[in-house]
Amino acid sequence: LQGEWCLKDKSILELGSGVGFLGISLMKSTKLKKLIMTDHHQSVLNVLEENVRSNEIPKDTYEIKLLDWEKENTITDIRPIDMVIGSDIVFDSRIIPGLVSTLKKALQIAEIGIIANVQRNQDTISEFQNCLSNHDLDFNVEVFDKEQMLLYQITNKT
Repeated sequence: LQGEWCLKDKSILELGSGVGFLGISLMKSTKLKKLIMTDHHQSVLNVLEENVRSNEIPKDTYEIKLLDWEKENTITDIRPIDMVIGSDIVFDSRIIPGLVSTLKKALQIAEIGIIANVQRNQDTISEFQNCLSNHDLDFNVEVFDKEQMLLYQITNKT
């Protein structure tokens, strides 16, 4: 990735946290200021909460919030955030407009977004990249693991 992005003492918003693997791993390995973990299904959030508790993550270092990219949302109440992250969240072209709109709003507060994704379908990847451009978001992509893993660094155009 371009630039040095130290996670220590950062407030991070995670989109599509699922059961919490990425977020819990970050909280166990890095001294984050705060991690705000989000998903759009309450049942997933319940499992996420249990997984965070089972891993003995201090309550003052995280929040778990409902965030549905398809609905009008107010990222502004999720403050402050330095960075937005997501892992394996670009897989269905139907969710891309809502995801990118949510990213755009979050990047009005945060400095950068980092999205890691497996390349399943080239059309979906192309649609994601076109949508990022259409929302005036700059992005760089690094390719890993024999072109199967994509790592996006996303910022607002300045």
